[in-house]
Amino acid sequence: RLGQLRQTKNASAAELHRLRQSKLQRLVQLAAQHCPFYTARFLRSGFDPCDPRLDVEDLHRLPILTRDEISEQLEAMTWHGCPRGGPQPYSTGGSGGKALKFYFDRSRAAADQAARWRARGWWDVRPGDPEILLWGAPIELKANDRLRQWRDGLLNQRILNAFEMTEQTMGSYVQTIREQRPMCLYGYASSLALLARYALDNGIPAGGLGSARLRAVFVTGEVLLDTDRTVIEQAFGVPAAIEYGCRDGGLLAHACPAGTLHVPEENVIVELLDEGDRPVGPGGIGYVTVTHLEAFAMPIIRYR
Repeated sequence: RLGQLRQTKNASAAELHRLRQSKLQRLVQLAAQHCPFYTARFLRSGFDPCDPRLDVEDLHRLPILTRDEISEQLEAMTWHGCPRGGPQPYSTGGSGGKALKFYFDRSRAAADQAARWRARGWWDVRPGDPEILLWGAPIELKANDRLRQWRDGLLNQRILNAFEMTEQTMGSYVQTIREQRPMCLYGYASSLALLARYALDNGIPAGGLGSARLRAVFVTGEVLLDTDRTVIEQAFGVPAAIEYGCRDGGLLAHACPAGTLHVPEENVIVELLDEGDRPVGPGGIGYVTVTHLEAFAMPIIRYR
């Protein structure tokens, strides 16, 4: 999947449009065939998933999908016979209030991970390069067993618990980072900023958390405040790069070295809509609504 994304990185707008059109047609046809929820939704909306003229612009004919609908209609939304390594049960971390249970398949997981690694390639970071994660998702942290350790070792990753940011643990985190000299770090923006402030306040010089091989600090999970960006970049000596996504919607955008966020358009259709579900104009602020073109076990179509 990463190889495919590397081939389309320089595709023209017209080529990307044709690719997205064909993927959307495949998605809605499979959803209509295998998911009773979408079969009924398309029928009520007068939406013909088999129309060969169906295009990305036709999505507006469908209503918005909400979290409540997923909770109430989860089984009817799911293709239980999906051959693409699914459905696999998963849930959100609960940062939006109540954790949301949903299903995914290997196709969606591969598409999101490939988009992540293509974007990291812009920073000269490759799969298998040493990485430290300052993370706190219970799903990852509860799996603290030999299998998890074997996986992390295979991927050359080390997880530090962002839920335990005491003076003592932050001191050990600083030591670990300086000893292991990762090529990138990944974690919550505020947790990385807290660790950066701790290091600077305790005598670590500017850039002292970095090394000659550190390329970037990838931040996610929350808004990166300007003050936090400044202290992270000061402590680590490299840029802080935003990754924007969510467990239920997928990876939606990633920053390049120029500071611009790029949507992996081969994987997702991202709409920004106002309160009336109309597209906002250039520079406008709207609700993020996503259609994941590679999610088949539980299709995600116009999900806010």
